[in-house]
Amino acid sequence: MKGKGKGSEECPLQFPDVSPVDHAQDCPRYTAIAQGDATLSLEDLEPLQLELETLLVSVCERRRRLAHETQLLLSWQEKKIPVGGSTPSAPGKRSRASPDGKPSKKFRDGGKSASQLVAVKHKACPSQECQRHARLLIGGLNRSLDPCHDFGAYVCSAWKPRSRSTEGYSNDFNSQLNDVVTSWLKGLEDLLIAGVDEVKVAVKPLALLRSCRVRRRATGVDLEDFREFMSLLGLCWPHDTCCDVSALGVLLGLVYRWDLCFWLRLRVLRDSELNGSGRRLTVYPGPRAFVERFAARHTYVVLKGNYVAYWTGHLDALLQDVSMSSRPPAVREDIERFVKAEHVIATALYNTVAKGTWEPIEVPLSDIGNYTGNVSSKDWLDKINANVVDESAMPFTEDERVLVTDVSVLEAVEKIFGTFKDREIVAHLSWQFVQEFSAVVDPTLEGLYKDNGDKLFCAGQVELVYAPVTEMLHWRLQVTRGERRYIDGKLERLVQRATEMMQSLWWLDSKEKRAATEKLRTLRVRMRPSEQVELELERMYHDFPNGTDSEESFVKSWLKTRGAFSRLASQRVRDGVARFGPTLSPLMIAYDYADNAVNVAAASLTSPLYYLNATPAMFYGGIGFYFTAEAMRALDWTGLQIGANGHIVSPSWMSNATRQVMESRLSCPTAGVPNEALLPYLPALEVVRKAFFEDTETSDYRLEVTDDLNEVKAFFMTLCRVVCANPPWGRAAADCNAILKNSRDFAVAYRCQKDSPMNPSMKCGYFS
Repeated sequence: MKGKGKGSEECPLQFPDVSPVDHAQDCPRYTAIAQGDATLSLEDLEPLQLELETLLVSVCERRRRLAHETQLLLSWQEKKIPVGGSTPSAPGKRSRASPDGKPSKKFRDGGKSASQLVAVKHKACPSQECQRHARLLIGGLNRSLDPCHDFGAYVCSAWKPRSRSTEGYSNDFNSQLNDVVTSWLKGLEDLLIAGVDEVKVAVKPLALLRSCRVRRRATGVDLEDFREFMSLLGLCWPHDTCCDVSALGVLLGLVYRWDLCFWLRLRVLRDSELNGSGRRLTVYPGPRAFVERFAARHTYVVLKGNYVAYWTGHLDALLQDVSMSSRPPAVREDIERFVKAEHVIATALYNTVAKGTWEPIEVPLSDIGNYTGNVSSKDWLDKINANVVDESAMPFTEDERVLVTDVSVLEAVEKIFGTFKDREIVAHLSWQFVQEFSAVVDPTLEGLYKDNGDKLFCAGQVELVYAPVTEMLHWRLQVTRGERRYIDGKLERLVQRATEMMQSLWWLDSKEKRAATEKLRTLRVRMRPSEQVELELERMYHDFPNGTDSEESFVKSWLKTRGAFSRLASQRVRDGVARFGPTLSPLMIAYDYADNAVNVAAASLTSPLYYLNATPAMFYGGIGFYFTAEAMRALDWTGLQIGANGHIVSPSWMSNATRQVMESRLSCPTAGVPNEALLPYLPALEVVRKAFFEDTETSDYRLEVTDDLNEVKAFFMTLCRVVCANPPWGRAAADCNAILKNSRDFAVAYRCQKDSPMNPSMKCGYFS
């Protein structure tokens, strides 16, 4: 087709499909009522609302397409833009939008709502980040899969795990988020090298990392020192001569003072509103990633029938300087007894981290024994005072209250301490320590059970101790002040948007709205070390080895580092270190119910979660959505039991009637999705969806590549790509199919037929 009066130029019109919705097929109730064939009943209101929303989305989309065609025609006639689109600027590295680092206008928040979609002149995003993200989404995509049947499978067909092995169980942990953690750890040395000129303390983690990577199998004095360190912890293996000690005392010491055990987590929270000392002991389930790996490793070794060889491999490593005649024999019956005990303990611990909804309790220390069977309240108080000391140096009293974020932690303690004697529990804690840390003395143990995760053993040991240093270096070296303000502003605006939407939620009464908005208003976002921690870094790590002694072995450096780390336990800055737990977990963004805070690890500010020079789809489908989902945990089934001040509200600050309304809104019979899979993700999607469409309308750039990938599709594909995982252990952060089945925007974008698997007729909605 030739344009009249324009020479040989081709008409730029794209002639999009603007056919209307089939009212009779897609909106039967609306059609029947509009034609007078049916009367309107109370039961028809919700289905009718959904059908009206379908019509609205269709009208808005057709209006957008027609307006875009009009704009193309006007621009062509006036020669304002070249035919075929704009000329993109040359791609380069992560360019800053202005000399002071402020993001350009295209990245700022827009002010239009999703129901006011109008076309704007836009260009294909030219940045390297956009090009890389497009390749990530559609490179290797299996187009024979139907996105309307299983969108997760469609998107994840393009995902290739970075860590793959031909044997072992590590493939079961592969996930896109785990790939992000792996990349972060692999880049740790480069970050520390660049950071040496920024802060002096960076030489210490760098020296520890390099010492670990060149370590050899320990001998002589190093082995003796390692075994003496175990004795200092109250552990012994394979002998049980040290096992006449309190198992609870050993456990609490390992957890709090040494941070060498994942059975549970302990923190001492400070709050001026608290009575007495202004502190509160808080108990959490152990880190899920560590518990899952422990359970998976146990299962794998047992099923392979290699437990005896596995045991003797560690025995040879720790006792290689001991003559065979002096070593205790590896008795199969004893090993089998350990296997059975490990199964019970692994099951109990896994149950604490696998729950979807927690049951928090707050009790005085005088009553905690009521939940732990053989472990009395007096035992708890005595062992807490022996092992949990904060900077006040004041002993805990039986009147002080303890917040347990999930009662299953105490149930696990009751199960383990009720099944085994103290001697057996300490013996297992010792064996567990050997499995986790014997690679310190023998690097060959990293591959003993084919765990790719252990290939990053050295980086992990550094990150566990020096997380505040590496986080600070990332923010100083790789994020400008302008970008920091941009990220802060974006995330704060998402919380504000969620707060505003809660205020207008019709099914909450005024009291419940105040409670909900107060939690969101007071929610803290912790993305980097506090100013106090940054100022005190040099003092915090003053006693840590600096690596200047080239003759010092890695074993000695590791032992000195762990000893210095334990001495931070009584200092307030230690809690600042403990907050960086998500760094080594695929859950790099995590909500803290006790603190009403979202912790955001620096590793999450990397692709595919985050890019600076990105389009709205890349931001809101990535870090925007997952941050909002964690923030909305403040209002999930667990969050309803905890007030904004961190205290338990029994049974909930939401009335039973309102809870029933919420349950019904999250119950989708035709979608086949339980409400546990939708909270907090569905409300998060509704919040982010609104922000995404508003920003898209004001953004200069969009991710427009092919029919498979435009800006709207990129939003949904990014959201699902981030949660690609290998079940069962490579746990996805969310079930993207369950979430997107309830999105009409998704159904329109992919033209999914009504009642197809990804477009059920009845959809759930939290705000809508």
